[in-house]
Amino acid sequence: MTDQTLLAKARKARFDDLPNFSGHPSEDVERFLKSIKKIAKVNEESNNHEVLEIVRGKLIQAAGLWFDNHEHIFKKWS
Repeated sequence: MTDQTLLAKARKARFDDLPNFSGHPSEDVERFLKSIKKIAKVNEESNNHEVLEIVRGKLIQAAGLWFDNHEHIFKKWS
């Protein structure tokens, strides 16, 4: 198995472990953001576009709709 294949599998595993976030008041937004920051830190070669794609992939329901409606203002993750 090549290094790139291993890296891709590791990224997928970290993505799969992330919780979805709907924006419901019972959810912990700080916990969700810490999870994203942890992946971005572990995977330092990720660029801002990749991190935003990861975030969007885990936003569902109202949070996903909000992101889609405001995506044009996000230029980078930070």
